[in-house]
Amino acid sequence: MGLPLALICVGASLRATEIGRHWRLIACASIGKLNILKVLVWAVFLLLFPSAPDSSRGVAVLLMATPMAVAAFVMSKQQDVALDLAAAHLVVSTAVSCISIPLWLYVIV
Repeated sequence: MGLPLALICVGASLRATEIGRHWRLIACASIGKLNILKVLVWAVFLLLFPSAPDSSRGVAVLLMATPMAVAAFVMSKQQDVALDLAAAHLVVSTAVSCISIPLWLYVIV
């Protein structure tokens, strides 16, 4: 029940103006999390574990393809730090991951 309740809290606290107000920061964070991090994980896997099966590399890359953790929003709420920014980043990274995960699945498989 924790995850659905956290997502309801995110939806309740999100203001659409926050996405527009912090769009550069959210875009950089989402691009970094959803694209650059996956490329780095793939490269590290190839360099450090060249004989590892492709499925292991694929799992590692797909784990990095997931959106920002809901736990980050919960922690932001508990610490009362940048709650609007955390909610906006969670929504944007979740929306972008709906596109990036299938693309990376295509690349990996």
